[in-house]
Amino acid sequence: MIKIVRLAQVKGAMLGSMLIDGVPLFWTLEPAWKGNTPHLSCIPEGQYQMRREQSAKYGELYEVLNVPGRDGILCAHVGNTAVDTEGCIVIGRMVGSLEKEPAVLRSKEAVELFRQMLRPTELLLVTRA
Repeated sequence: MIKIVRLAQVKGAMLGSMLIDGVPLFWTLEPAWKGNTPHLSCIPEGQYQMRREQSAKYGELYEVLNVPGRDGILCAHVGNTAVDTEGCIVIGRMVGSLEKEPAVLRSKEAVELFRQMLRPTELLLVTRA
C-alpha cells in the first residue's frame, strides 16, 4: 500500500511523505488545499485506487481514480514545485526550495525508483494529514 502523510502546508504547497508498505521512501508535493478546485487544489483526504497509464508528456505514470469532482490526477510524475502539479502529486528524494518556493528535489531519480518498485497496474493510495 502507498500512503501519503501530509506534513505541512507552506506557501501554496502541501508537503508530505510517501510511505510504501510502511517505509518512508519519497517526499511529496501537491498544491495547497483550495476546496478541491480542479488544477489548483490537492485532492481530498481519502483512499483511492491508482492505475498505471502511459502519457506522451510524462511516460509511465499512475492516475489517481475516482477523486470526487476531479479527473486527470496523476501521481509521481516529475516536478519540483506547486507550479508543476496542476493538482497532481509530484515526488522527490529530498525536500528543499527552488527560487524561494517549497520544492521536492531529485524528482527524476524518485520517479524512476517509484516506477521500478511499482509494476502492478492498480494500487491503493491513502492520503491523510
